[in-house]
Parts: sequence; structure tokens; C-alpha cells
Amino acid sequence: MANVTRRALKLIKALQGKTFVGASVTELSQELGTSMVNTSRDLADLQAEGFATRREDGRWQLSISLLQIAMSYQDEYQRINARIHEINQRVTRY
Repeated sequence: MANVTRRALKLIKALQGKTFVGASVTELSQELGTSMVNTSRDLADLQAEGFATRREDGRWQLSISLLQIAMSYQDEYQRINARIHEINQRVTRY
């Protein structure tokens, strides 16, 4: 996996749980052990793809897009489980 991809994924993980307080570039750089330049660049890439948002106070947070992805996954998971349950019910009847 490319370094930039790995850094971006680590940033997403680092921003987890900081939706309401956000995180500064400095805080994220220190937490991940990366330069502020790379952190800023990676955050800009995440923002361009809709995964991170820069708040008015300059701090960063995950965007609603990630929540939408998670909700979509949950919906699909529930549909598949319901279908599996339905098939299991048919099989056990006979």
C-alpha cells in the first residue's frame, strides 16, 4: 500500500471520536508521528474526496460522508441477514 494511502487511512482513524471537538493539524501530526506538511496535504485530499471537513475554527473532523457509508453498510448487512434468516426458515421446515 502506498504511504500516502496509509497516512490517509491513519488520519481517518485518528479523527474517529473527535467529531464534536475536532483536531488540529498539529495534534494529528503529533499523534501520527508525521510532518505537519504531510498531514495538511493528506487532510486536503480527504476533504477533496468528501471524507474530512475543516471547521470554522480551523480544526478538522470526519465528514457526514463516512457516516453515510457506514449507514449504507449497516442497511446492506441487515438486508442480507434477513434474507439468510428467511432461507434458513425455509430449509428447516422440511
